[in-house]
Amino acid sequence: MHEQPAAPMLQPDTEGARPRLVLSAGGGAGADSAAADGRDEEFALVGDVTRIGSSPDADVQLHDDTVAPLHAEIRRVADGRYELVGLEGAALALVNGRPESRVELADSHRIEISSSTLVFRNGLGPVAGVGPSGA
Repeated sequence: MHEQPAAPMLQPDTEGARPRLVLSAGGGAGADSAAADGRDEEFALVGDVTRIGSSPDADVQLHDDTVAPLHAEIRRVADGRYELVGLEGAALALVNGRPESRVELADSHRIEISSSTLVFRNGLGPVAGVGPSGA
């Protein structure tokens, strides 16, 4: 009897075990930031709420005049999942190309706010060598 390969197991990835947002190099980056320098910039999601906007009070500040001062929030929900919530009066964010005002996030979801692209990373990634491609 031939056994089917197991689905990839999830475990914390070695480069960033904490849930985080990755701001792609370029758009929305501050002049002195890693992203403005051509490198992705990472923001750990350490609290229950992470605020995104153009305000210096935002946890993830996007330097773009078309972004509301507090544009959206990433909220950790009771069971450890995360959701993106657009704030009142702000334009909708695109999540994987679809306009959303509230959506549960999964690993690698792309969040576009004006000219900025952020990628949600949940700190879990496939274990190398496990599952169909590495079995």
